[in-house]
Amino acid sequence: MPTMNEDYVLRQIEMIGEMISKALGFKVEHRYDEALETLDMALKELFGREADLLEMVDARTAARLIGDPIKIRAYADLLQTKVDLYSGVKSTLRLKTRCQTLYDEARRLSN
Repeated sequence: MPTMNEDYVLRQIEMIGEMISKALGFKVEHRYDEALETLDMALKELFGREADLLEMVDARTAARLIGDPIKIRAYADLLQTKVDLYSGVKSTLRLKTRCQTLYDEARRLSN
């Protein structure tokens, strides 16, 4: 049975998944600004005031600050959705690299 903290994290992750779906729906409707706003709200919901800090540091440091592999993957999923939104609009190489590093760190911390 999950602990209270694990249950809270799982509910947050579920909510993030819903917000990612919502953002992708906005993309289909070509409402890119609303899609990005939705992803930014999801980041703030999941990480609070630390969301801005996570954007300022390199991916490995962000992973260390987050600590929980599940939350690291959720952060990477949010960034990957931004890559999908930006695809064809602007260069996404830096963001793709950041996502991959976060997924690698989450995998490393899970083992």
